[in-house]
Amino acid sequence: MFVIFLGWFLTKRGTFKKDWEAVLIKIVMVVGLPCLAFDGFMADTTVEQVKTQAAILLVGFLFYIILGIVAKYFYIKYEQDVRDTLAMCTVFASTTFFGIPVVTALFDAGQATLPANIFNIPYRVFLYSLGFIVMSKPVQGQLASEVETTAETIVDAKIDPMGYAQVRAEIWAKKMETVKANLKQIFVNPILIATIIGFIFWVTQLIPGIEIVTDQNKIGSGQLFLPLRLDNTFPPLFKITKTLEGLCTPLAWLAIGMTLAKGKLREAMQEKKV
Repeated sequence: MFVIFLGWFLTKRGTFKKDWEAVLIKIVMVVGLPCLAFDGFMADTTVEQVKTQAAILLVGFLFYIILGIVAKYFYIKYEQDVRDTLAMCTVFASTTFFGIPVVTALFDAGQATLPANIFNIPYRVFLYSLGFIVMSKPVQGQLASEVETTAETIVDAKIDPMGYAQVRAEIWAKKMETVKANLKQIFVNPILIATIIGFIFWVTQLIPGIEIVTDQNKIGSGQLFLPLRLDNTFPPLFKITKTLEGLCTPLAWLAIGMTLAKGKLREAMQEKKV
């Protein structure tokens, strides 16, 4: 809360420029969060642990599916644009920026980070798919205007069959561009990619005989690790990702404060929906 206030204060004072917030968020999204997601999987595992984490993964998917349905109808009295926004804010709370720091403060960080990351897999899957698709939709007024314009164009084009076919082709091409853009946001997302890679590295430890590299943190200990366990087999590289992971939370909090400084906080707090 103090760091968020600091971001707000320094922006109001003019020390931070209001447009810096977008740069900080970009650093967090492209550098900090992927490292945070990946490093959480650099931990030992057993068959029993995998079963436990699989149960957490299942609970995570059920949690977000059920919460998504509940949130949709919880805000049913609002118009669709407002309902979508409030539902997405409710379903996709900031589990990374706020949840993981709280969990690691309450419990041992080594034991808490992995299950928190596992629970965040469905969060990230739905956030970068459903969340992006819902929040990138045009607002209803704009959508209605586009539909009306398209309908008028088609009616005019029906006079000429070739013109009608051309309009239909243009509409289809526009839809495909939107689908491709959404798919790119979902699958070419560095956070989701880092999460999947980290999960694969973690589960791969169960392959018999794959632990062939000696512990590089404790030379001579005789303990062997999977080559992909970078925290033990390649400490310099892991140190880099661990350092970059540390950028994530404070930069995000500063950016939140800068965002608050852009708006009219007093007026917002008088709004019932807020």
